[in-house]
Amino acid sequence: MNNTEATITQELIKLADFYGVNDDSFMQTLNQLNLEDYTEIILGEQSFELVIGGIAKEQQLLNLAVLMAFPTEIVDAFKAFSLQFPNKMLYTKLCFGQDKRAPSMYFCCIEPWEQIVGFLQTLPSIRDATDMLNKAVADSQICFLLGFTLDKNNRSLVVKTYHLLDRQKNTTATQPTLLSYRLSEGKLEDEHKHYTVGVAWETFAINDRWRAIVQRVKTTFSEEYASMMSELFRNSNRAGIKLYIFRADRRESENTFYSLKDYNYYTDEGVRLSQLNHYPQAIRSFTNAINYNPEDARAHYCLGTCHLKMGHYVEGISCVLRAEELCPQVTTQVLGQFVDTSHNSKQIAAIAEQIDKNPSADLYNNRGLLYFQNRDYDKAQQDFSKAIELDTSLVRAYTNAGAACMKLGLFDEALDYSNRAAVLSPGLASSDLALTREVVRLSQCIDKEPAAQHYNDRGLLLYQVGLFNEAQDNFINAAEMGTDNSSI
Repeated sequence: MNNTEATITQELIKLADFYGVNDDSFMQTLNQLNLEDYTEIILGEQSFELVIGGIAKEQQLLNLAVLMAFPTEIVDAFKAFSLQFPNKMLYTKLCFGQDKRAPSMYFCCIEPWEQIVGFLQTLPSIRDATDMLNKAVADSQICFLLGFTLDKNNRSLVVKTYHLLDRQKNTTATQPTLLSYRLSEGKLEDEHKHYTVGVAWETFAINDRWRAIVQRVKTTFSEEYASMMSELFRNSNRAGIKLYIFRADRRESENTFYSLKDYNYYTDEGVRLSQLNHYPQAIRSFTNAINYNPEDARAHYCLGTCHLKMGHYVEGISCVLRAEELCPQVTTQVLGQFVDTSHNSKQIAAIAEQIDKNPSADLYNNRGLLYFQNRDYDKAQQDFSKAIELDTSLVRAYTNAGAACMKLGLFDEALDYSNRAAVLSPGLASSDLALTREVVRLSQCIDKEPAAQHYNDRGLLLYQVGLFNEAQDNFINAAEMGTDNSSI
């Protein structure tokens, strides 16, 4: 058990004592759980729930379900869904306290409704509810979460669906983010839940019981973790609330740009829609994401790429530039190519000492790469040139020099370096070489006879190499000349 798990365990013991859950079975259950990958704690008036999970943890959660004798209806539905939609973020929820309910198993699916409904139609007790569900979610494109549990009264299978609400229809700062429905026995139940993210703990102090809960939360946790409020509605009347505390998520340590407190649901919805080439719908999702968090660089960048895909070049590149303004490394963030440059300065200094003692082509090339990662392309180009001067056969120095020249907008020089690399290594496959040749060709065409399509095409190539301002200039020139806005 690591420090995080040990701390969470002590927090859960304190909460169990508050809710009157202090028997040996609770500790036995706790000892069987992995709290390191993902831990979420849900507090109600008379009971609390614990959610654990992780990415692609199907077998681990199924093993836990067998160990804890989960109802077969829940396990069978979970198995069937995991076979059709593998490698998702998965969760299991356990309930403790007076108002104890059946366990639940969930998927963060982020898939189109038609696929989700297609699966639900394979469940005999749920099939007849799918027409009502389709009507209820008609304004939504994506099912974000899906869960399976049992009704606490008749023990029948219950399916819980979750989708994001359209923020463009309501710009209230505290508006709900998620809406959940329950399906059971062929019906869409006459109740639903709203989920509002980022609600302060004090907001829950609506009566004596909740004031006591909030006070216990404050004394249990060392900081105010990411939180969410759920509101249960029956016949349009609020029937109860719960406090969700997102306590731990392994993805925060594995992904530099992932944060529980800053997680933007709408951005992930938009990414899935763009993967499906549903660009107009993705644009709406990314617009919702920016409404949700105007500082989300990833949302701005992805919105820009969708506009570019649709031929909205000026609008698209403006979004990309805004994203780069918010986060200069947004391109590597989105493409999953993030490079940690925090130690580059020390490495550059260390290589400089080695160069002073015994200069070599490899040392200059390696320092040039560090400068390149730091986006200091002038110094990078100088080092790559020095490497070539010391070793005219060092192919990677030519390709690196070409890349640096591309970033500096020196396309003739970039083409020269790339061609020399190709001569030294005829089998070298370089997409940069083809791209550079095309930029040079388009530039020659523009010099002879400017045309909107040439500007657009060159703008798209400049965008690909990260020259966003230069791309914008080309798109503006094309727009001023008139263009058919053909898509990429």
